[in-house]
Formats: sequence, structure tokens, C-alpha cells
Amino acid sequence: MVGVVVGIPLLAGVFFLALAYDMHSQGGLSSDAQGHGVRRTAVIQSVHNIGHTSSYSVGTGASKHTQTSTSYTAEVIVRLSTPVDGRTQTTVHVPEYESSGPGDTLTVLVSPKDPSYAELPGSPITPAGHPMIFEVVGFVFVFIAFLGSLLVVRAFVAARR
Repeated sequence: MVGVVVGIPLLAGVFFLALAYDMHSQGGLSSDAQGHGVRRTAVIQSVHNIGHTSSYSVGTGASKHTQTSTSYTAEVIVRLSTPVDGRTQTTVHVPEYESSGPGDTLTVLVSPKDPSYAELPGSPITPAGHPMIFEVVGFVFVFIAFLGSLLVVRAFVAARR
């Protein structure tokens, strides 16, 4: 029982904090590309649209049913008009479905820290607030685990008296 009181919230907290850290890494690249990216014209080589499907219940009683929605992100391989740090090709990360195809031209922002990473101007792949939500949830779970461990220690001390 003690392990459940402390272990599950602690495990959940560590999971959410690790997710936030991973999102910060992605968000850092995105922020770098948007804030300091090298603007280039690029020709699309290939487009890979990635569907993200989620399902949720709506309604109540007999009218309750499941709705499914699909959102998209895209990874677009492009050839740069002028190399950035010696690279002539990069992957553009797009936060939505990309309808352009091979041979079409895009304006991209190439990350100066990692020229293999680029985004479209004004279209960050990771909005700034998302990692913070996971950090808050992670810290709440860790705090719950801490409080649970204090209660367990307190009960143990009281039982020994």
C-alpha cells in the first residue's frame, strides 16, 4: 500500500517531467529557427504528411458516441537555394498538412544551431506554452508523492508510540 501511495504519483510525475524536457528540446529548436533562423528559398524534394488521430466520447445516454478527429504535421525535405553552414538540404517541420509537392518553392527558416532543422516563417512546430503544462502536471504529481510519503512516515511514527 505504501508503494502505491508514493510510487504511482512519483512515477507519473517523473514521466510528465521527462516529457516536458523532451518538448523543451524540440521547442528550443523551434524557437531558434523562428527567432534566429536563416531565411532561404527552397525547392521541395518530398513531402511526408503525418496523421495524428484521436478519439473522444460525446453525448450522454443513448446518444453517446465516439468521434474521431485527425490532425496533421508534415516533414518536408527541401533543397536550399543557398547552403547554410555547408548544407544544401534540410527537413522542414510543418505544424499542419502540407499540400505543396515536389518541385514547389517554399521560404524556410533554417536553424543556425542545427541546419538539418527548418520551419516555415511564423509557423512554430512547438508552441511555447506546451512544455510548461507538462512541467506543472509533473511537479504536482511529485508534490503529491512527497505529501504521501510524509503521511506514511507520520503514520509509522504514530503507530510506534
